[in-house]
Amino acid sequence: MLTLAQASAIVDHALAYARAHYLAPMTIAALMVLAGIAAVSELLADPGQAPADPPVATKATASTAAAKPEVVSALTLPRPAHDITVSKQGRIFMMMVDAPALVEWVNGELRAYPDAEWNDAKAPDHSHALVRPSSLRIGPDGLLWVLDTGQPGMDHGGPKFVAFDLETNGLVRTYPLNDGALTGSYYDDFRFNGRNVYFTDIGHGAIVVLHLDTGALRRTLDGDPSTKGTRPMIVEGKELPPVFGLGRILDVDMLEVSADGRWLYYQPAAGPMSRIETRWIDDPQISDAERGQHVQFWADTQTTGGTAIDAEGNIYASDPDKVQLLKIDPTGTISTFVADPRMLFVDEMWIDEKGFLWMPAVQLNRVLIKGGPRPQLPFQVLKVQIGAPGVIGR
Repeated sequence: MLTLAQASAIVDHALAYARAHYLAPMTIAALMVLAGIAAVSELLADPGQAPADPPVATKATASTAAAKPEVVSALTLPRPAHDITVSKQGRIFMMMVDAPALVEWVNGELRAYPDAEWNDAKAPDHSHALVRPSSLRIGPDGLLWVLDTGQPGMDHGGPKFVAFDLETNGLVRTYPLNDGALTGSYYDDFRFNGRNVYFTDIGHGAIVVLHLDTGALRRTLDGDPSTKGTRPMIVEGKELPPVFGLGRILDVDMLEVSADGRWLYYQPAAGPMSRIETRWIDDPQISDAERGQHVQFWADTQTTGGTAIDAEGNIYASDPDKVQLLKIDPTGTISTFVADPRMLFVDEMWIDEKGFLWMPAVQLNRVLIKGGPRPQLPFQVLKVQIGAPGVIGR
């Protein structure tokens, strides 16, 4: 049952999310309504009402349910997480929708990582503070890498890519990303491939390449049809309102690199998925016009919350519209891997070395959509065994 305190907490998370992503004041005001003021009024009238609504999605058939893998609750959270990564030693790090954004799960509690100062977006020295962190991963070097989208126009507060040593919990790498950004750019996610890192620019459709040895940045597939969104995100049957201060149509968002480093798979937030051999991305001598000729359509994905790729080349894509997890095999064939009513807007996922897929259910739509279903509390990170390990850094 949704209590008054829980409904109030939803409002707090919505406001924090809005401020963290620099949404307009009118949008913030709207979010208060969308996030649960109506629910609070209803609760005041009748506290016994307003249980969390079930997902508005097609349920798995009996035959599917009988054979489906077991989805378990890995973590129960007081506030929503939208990204997660797990080290070889089992340390769990997450990106939350409100402050402190970068956290570690320690003894059943969320702790600011590496400390509160790094999570202070208003700190005067943004070289040692996260302004607007968007994603994180354990890299192939064992470091914790964090993408900070930053705030355009802020002195020393622009986008950056930082790494922390998990033994000392200290900063060991910093790469400014301003030179790869355009007006309206929004770095959203990243993957490693050798000494290159690929970033998606969800605000100005492109794959941005960072060379770790030189710090050089290049924009590739800039404005290519494969990196430009053409349709809005549909979640649990309703269109998702604009987020991140961007429009209703989002550009390239998800990306994955095959275990052998040969293929880069990527897609706008509402699909479809394309792929290209990484040699065409890595070569700075190739023009974007030529590069675009090597893009291949891969899978007709729709609205996607997050993706992950295993060592066998299977891509897992969360489907927040039908509340299920899709599997795209190495031939590009899409199938339903598992459906579960708790998989509410699963965002950026992680596959550990034991073959468990970790899925943070952020429930973003249930906070943002007016008149939509209420969030299910408490928030959760789910996991499921997929039968193949992940590739660290991918």
